[in-house]
Amino acid sequence: MKAALDPGSERDAAIERLMRTWQTPLLRLCYVQLKDRALAEDAVQETFVKAYRNWDQFRGESSEKNWLCKIAVNVCRDMRRGGWFRHTDRTVTPDMLPPPIAPAREDRVDLTLAVMDLPVRYREAIMLYY
Repeated sequence: MKAALDPGSERDAAIERLMRTWQTPLLRLCYVQLKDRALAEDAVQETFVKAYRNWDQFRGESSEKNWLCKIAVNVCRDMRRGGWFRHTDRTVTPDMLPPPIAPAREDRVDLTLAVMDLPVRYREAIMLYY
């Protein structure tokens, strides 16, 4: 067990690389799901904690991005099931989202609004696919 927690371990290096690469896209995904920046940040942090703990279970059958997105969606789903979450107003508009990695195209704003208006189940499928 001690070797797995060694700062120079392969797991630590991989998780640090994943955090640098996928932190912002995961934050955007979680923000769309939770409609709250602080909760989205917590969800991203929990996603990386779960990825770290379950690194040995990642078999490479999907991309690292898909694996992390699935963990993030499940974390967000768990957070939405909580009683506190159901009793707060979480309206979100595209201008409230964290900044994108690439500049947004004007023709995609309507598409983004349409996706955000979908029921959670369909919105998750679209977000995971794209």
